[in-house]
Amino acid sequence: MDHYKLGTVTAVFGGLMRDVVARKVPLVMRCELYATACIAGGLVFAGLLHINTSYPWCVIASFTNTVSLRLCSFKWGWRILF
Repeated sequence: MDHYKLGTVTAVFGGLMRDVVARKVPLVMRCELYATACIAGGLVFAGLLHINTSYPWCVIASFTNTVSLRLCSFKWGWRILF
């Protein structure tokens, strides 16, 4: 399985289990930028790895991308429309 798929599955299901244990509506089921940010970060990681960027820079770039998307979605209220 590709790196970005594993990262997305880990992030989404980890958060899903957290919300179920806390008896809250899972964040994935709301219209927040959650799984999309994980996928974007994974794609950045896979893309940089594909062009032979060193592993630490791939991790830093994908982490920065994912966290930035999540923080921007909180600040400006970005949502996914269904």
